[in-house]
Amino acid sequence: MNRLDHGLEDRHRLLAAINRAQSLFIQEMEIGAALEGLLDDILPLTRSGCGFFAEIDVSNDGVPSLCFRAMSDVAWDERMRTWHAAKGRAGNEFHPLENNLFRSALSTGSPVFAGPSGNVPLSEGLPCGLSPFRTCLAIPLEAKGEVVGLLGLANRPGGYDDSDLSFLHPLIVSIGQLLGAMRSEMTRRSAENTLRRMHEGFRKAQSVGRIGGWEIDSAQSQPIISAEAYSIFGTAPDPSQSAFRALLDRVHRDDRAKIEQSWQQALSGAPYDITYRIVREGEVRWVREMAEFEVDGKGALLRAIGAVQDVTDSKRTEESLRQSLTQERAARERLFSLFKSVADGVIAVNADGRITLMNPAAEALTGVRLEKAAHRSLGELLKNPEFTCACEAVLTGAECSAIVDFSLQSTRRKEPCTVQARLFPVAARGGRPKGLIAILCDMRKERELDRLKSEFIAMAAHELRSTLTAILGYASLLHDARQFENFSPDERMEFLGQIVEKGEMLDGIVDDFLDLNCIEYGVSLQLEKSPCDLSRLFDNAVDHYRRQSSDHVFETALSHPEIKIFADRRRLGQVLENLLSNSVKYSPSGGTIRLEGRLTPRRVEISVSDEGIGMSPEQVAKVFDKFYRADESSRAVNGLGLGMSIVKEIVEGHGGEIDVRSEPARGTTVTFTLPLTEEMPEMSADAALGALDFAARSDSFSS
Repeated sequence: MNRLDHGLEDRHRLLAAINRAQSLFIQEMEIGAALEGLLDDILPLTRSGCGFFAEIDVSNDGVPSLCFRAMSDVAWDERMRTWHAAKGRAGNEFHPLENNLFRSALSTGSPVFAGPSGNVPLSEGLPCGLSPFRTCLAIPLEAKGEVVGLLGLANRPGGYDDSDLSFLHPLIVSIGQLLGAMRSEMTRRSAENTLRRMHEGFRKAQSVGRIGGWEIDSAQSQPIISAEAYSIFGTAPDPSQSAFRALLDRVHRDDRAKIEQSWQQALSGAPYDITYRIVREGEVRWVREMAEFEVDGKGALLRAIGAVQDVTDSKRTEESLRQSLTQERAARERLFSLFKSVADGVIAVNADGRITLMNPAAEALTGVRLEKAAHRSLGELLKNPEFTCACEAVLTGAECSAIVDFSLQSTRRKEPCTVQARLFPVAARGGRPKGLIAILCDMRKERELDRLKSEFIAMAAHELRSTLTAILGYASLLHDARQFENFSPDERMEFLGQIVEKGEMLDGIVDDFLDLNCIEYGVSLQLEKSPCDLSRLFDNAVDHYRRQSSDHVFETALSHPEIKIFADRRRLGQVLENLLSNSVKYSPSGGTIRLEGRLTPRRVEISVSDEGIGMSPEQVAKVFDKFYRADESSRAVNGLGLGMSIVKEIVEGHGGEIDVRSEPARGTTVTFTLPLTEEMPEMSADAALGALDFAARSDSFSS
């Protein structure tokens, strides 16, 4: 008999086999054992020599393969047995489906018959080690409209037909459902495992990153707070109080209002991202909290999920960095202030020879501002071949430094000036320098000082020689016995007077030299202060010049004859003598020289005025320079150019100030102020007004 007997008994046996397989699957949730038992029951019912149950697996690139879940061993060779034993119930995968008897069933979703009545090859594409099929029935298994597996029966005498499909229909439907259920279960288990791994990973990430979490849901009575959040706040769940209260109690009292404000703003749609302080075990720490809020149309909270992280280390690092930046900025500002205040011109150049920085002195010296000079070459700015070569030598490392003198023409000056440039490399660790620093010194003052010193030496030699010549001349006349008797007593006294006068001049020159030496070395002039009668100082100074210079009219005036000051009498006499001497030297015969003293509420103001040749503003600006003489063209005016610089030192040594006002051909007025004597109380307002009234009404001076 070539066909299966589909009698009632066989159907009962088939259904019983299906029930056993379903029960086994439900109990063990393992598809392999259920299918193996079912296959053992199906083969006798269908009088098949061998068979299999396989699951369809599709790779990521869409290539299908068979995963054998149950397979009879009737048609196996030794190699096939070994392969099945190694794979077991995990599933034996069979990939080459490009050209075999299972392809049609999988691609069309319809059963395929092979054998005497079929047209499909019985051996091509079978797994290696599986004996060729004489007859075969391949039935696709579906779940929810998708082919999920394949039932294969083979080697039934006489082959298979549609009646076999009708008989096996309950089996086909049940196995498809089992495979579908297995896939759903595997998907569920995979999702659960993935979710479990994600939760575990998230928990570990929270622990490693010190990130805690919390959740509030309006449907839940209590918020959910992670263990890491409790750990960050240094507390633990307490059944006696709300979950959030345990955390809020740790918040620094000065930051609680900020949290409340941020919470209310978040309910209105603002982002919730806040950093605040907590107090944990007596230590103040910083935490950062971020959250997402879900609210209803009325602004009521539905759900909120937040994360909190201890950021104390970051905050401390940030604060340390901020302090470092502040200190660095302050140091940079101090350095830049120093850079700007340097009297010499300073220019910074990069490795390419381009200007990066200039201080104001360099801008004034070159006549070019940094905005226009930046990124230009130093040689292009200063335009001197020798200087350019020196810069290149320093930048290439050929020279460790260089000094170059050259003439510099500036757009701000009519005349060129002599500049001395000192070049220093900006050190680099090996290789070429990273740039250079050029220090430009304006040598005009030094050269002018050298010139003045040379002239000073010449003047000093002239003054000393002429004075000594006069002294020696008069002394030799008196020393020669043959001539001595020829001079009358009056002439002899005149000679002696000239010797004394010239000696006093020499003594003054020596005093100037000594004072100059103190000034040059920064040593203050020694002052021996005591109460001085200003009226007597005036009389002594003017009486000397009245005797020496009968061609001038001397006038003096004091607002208060009893004025006393606290000063060095000898040094103050030196000041008056220098000022009167200058007035005599630079005033025409018959000119009036006025010496005046006025009281102010706190000081005494003394001025010396003349009607002489006067000075230009340029000359007034230099009048206190050492070795400077307003009229350098005349050798007739004696002096070394030191008087006014010494006068200034004496006045300032007394705590006073000095000022010069002059106009060419209209005379000069030198005014200086001195403090009152310490014994004399401050003047009353009435006395001060009286002094000022006297000065306003004084049209003539007592002589």
